[in-house]
Amino acid sequence: FLTRLSSSRVSVALASSSEVADIERMLSASGLLKFFQVWAGGDEVSQGKPDPVVFLLAARRLGVAPSSCLVIEDSQAGVTAAHRAGMRVVDVHRGTPLVNGWGGMISRSVYDFDELLEEGFERLIAP
Repeated sequence: FLTRLSSSRVSVALASSSEVADIERMLSASGLLKFFQVWAGGDEVSQGKPDPVVFLLAARRLGVAPSSCLVIEDSQAGVTAAHRAGMRVVDVHRGTPLVNGWGGMISRSVYDFDELLEEGFERLIAP
Protein backbone atom coordinates (compact mmCIF):
# COMPACT_ATOMS: atom_id res chain seq x y z
CA PHE A 1 0.00 0.00 0.00
CA LEU A 2 2.75 2.46 0.92
CA THR A 3 4.65 1.60 -2.25
CA ARG A 4 1.55 2.38 -4.30
CA LEU A 5 1.08 5.70 -2.50
CA SER A 6 4.71 6.58 -3.10
CA SER A 7 4.55 5.73 -6.80
CA SER A 8 1.41 7.89 -7.05
CA ARG A 9 3.36 10.77 -5.47
CA VAL A 10 0.98 11.04 -2.54
CA SER A 11 2.45 12.71 0.53
CA VAL A 12 2.22 10.48 3.59
CA ALA A 13 2.30 11.43 7.25
CA LEU A 14 2.03 9.38 10.40
CA ALA A 15 0.03 10.77 13.31
CA SER A 16 0.40 8.62 16.40
CA SER A 17 -0.17 8.73 20.12
CA SER A 18 3.32 7.25 20.49
CA GLU A 19 6.31 9.42 21.31
CA VAL A 20 8.33 10.75 18.36
CA ALA A 21 11.44 8.76 19.35
CA ASP A 22 9.39 5.55 19.30
CA ILE A 23 7.83 6.46 15.94
CA GLU A 24 11.23 7.09 14.40
CA ARG A 25 12.71 3.92 15.88
CA MET A 26 9.83 1.74 14.62
CA LEU A 27 9.73 3.30 11.14
CA SER A 28 13.48 2.90 10.81
CA ALA A 29 13.59 -0.67 12.13
CA SER A 30 10.73 -1.75 9.86
CA GLY A 31 12.20 -0.13 6.75
CA LEU A 32 9.16 2.11 6.38
CA LEU A 33 10.81 5.45 7.15
CA LYS A 34 11.31 6.20 3.44
CA PHE A 35 7.55 6.25 2.84
CA PHE A 36 6.72 9.01 5.33
CA GLN A 37 7.48 12.66 4.66
CA VAL A 38 6.51 13.77 8.18
CA TRP A 39 5.22 12.42 11.46
CA ALA A 40 3.62 13.78 14.59
CA GLY A 41 3.70 12.15 17.99
CA GLY A 42 1.68 12.23 21.15
CA ASP A 43 4.51 13.87 23.06
CA GLU A 44 4.28 16.90 20.75
CA VAL A 45 0.64 17.72 21.48
CA SER A 46 -1.34 18.66 24.55
CA GLN A 47 -4.19 16.19 24.03
CA GLY A 48 -4.30 12.63 22.77
CA LYS A 49 -6.81 11.08 20.42
CA PRO A 50 -9.80 11.53 20.16
CA ASP A 51 -8.66 15.17 20.19
CA PRO A 52 -7.72 16.04 16.58
CA VAL A 53 -4.56 18.03 17.34
CA VAL A 54 -2.05 15.29 16.35
CA PHE A 55 -3.73 14.95 12.93
CA LEU A 56 -3.81 18.72 12.48
CA LEU A 57 -0.09 18.90 13.32
CA ALA A 58 0.70 16.23 10.72
CA ALA A 59 -1.34 18.08 8.07
CA ARG A 60 0.39 21.35 8.92
CA ARG A 61 3.79 19.69 8.56
CA LEU A 62 2.78 18.35 5.15
CA GLY A 63 1.58 21.83 4.21
CA VAL A 64 -1.90 20.66 3.27
CA ALA A 65 -5.42 21.52 4.35
CA PRO A 66 -7.01 18.99 6.71
CA SER A 67 -9.92 18.62 4.27
CA SER A 68 -7.50 17.24 1.65
CA CYS A 69 -6.26 14.50 3.97
CA LEU A 70 -7.30 10.88 4.07
CA VAL A 71 -6.68 9.13 7.39
CA ILE A 72 -6.35 5.37 7.58
CA GLU A 73 -7.15 4.45 11.15
CA ASP A 74 -7.70 1.33 13.22
CA SER A 75 -9.13 2.70 16.46
CA GLN A 76 -12.34 4.41 17.52
CA ALA A 77 -10.39 7.24 19.15
CA GLY A 78 -8.40 7.75 15.95
CA VAL A 79 -11.51 7.72 13.75
CA THR A 80 -13.10 10.31 16.02
CA ALA A 81 -9.97 12.48 16.03
CA ALA A 82 -9.60 12.42 12.25
CA HIS A 83 -13.28 13.21 11.76
CA ARG A 84 -13.02 16.12 14.20
CA ALA A 85 -10.00 17.37 12.23
CA GLY A 86 -12.19 17.55 9.12
CA MET A 87 -10.40 14.71 7.36
CA ARG A 88 -11.80 11.77 5.40
CA VAL A 89 -11.40 8.51 7.29
CA VAL A 90 -10.97 4.88 6.30
CA ASP A 91 -11.49 2.39 9.11
CA VAL A 92 -9.20 -0.66 8.89
CA HIS A 93 -11.11 -3.01 11.14
CA ARG A 94 -9.43 -6.43 10.89
CA GLY A 95 -12.73 -8.17 11.48
CA THR A 96 -14.71 -5.85 13.74
CA PRO A 97 -16.01 -2.90 11.70
CA LEU A 98 -17.25 0.17 13.52
CA VAL A 99 -21.04 0.36 13.55
CA ASN A 100 -23.88 2.13 15.35
CA GLY A 101 -23.42 5.76 14.44
CA TRP A 102 -19.85 5.60 13.19
CA GLY A 103 -20.96 5.59 9.56
CA GLY A 104 -21.14 9.38 9.42
CA MET A 105 -17.47 9.59 10.38
CA ILE A 106 -16.12 6.95 8.02
CA SER A 107 -15.64 7.29 4.26
CA ARG A 108 -14.89 3.59 3.93
CA SER A 109 -14.44 0.54 6.13
CA VAL A 110 -12.08 -2.24 5.04
CA TYR A 111 -10.65 -5.40 6.53
CA ASP A 112 -7.04 -4.65 5.58
CA PHE A 113 -4.78 -2.63 3.29
CA ASP A 114 -5.06 -5.17 0.46
CA GLU A 115 -8.76 -4.36 0.24
CA LEU A 116 -7.87 -0.70 -0.29
CA LEU A 117 -5.68 -1.64 -3.24
CA GLU A 118 -8.29 -3.94 -4.75
CA GLU A 119 -11.15 -1.48 -4.86
CA GLY A 120 -10.85 2.00 -6.28
CA PHE A 121 -7.38 3.05 -5.12
CA GLU A 122 -7.26 6.08 -7.40
CA ARG A 123 -10.74 7.17 -6.33
CA LEU A 124 -9.78 6.75 -2.68
CA ILE A 125 -6.73 9.02 -2.86
CA ALA A 126 -8.38 11.67 -5.02
CA PRO A 127 -8.91 14.94 -3.11
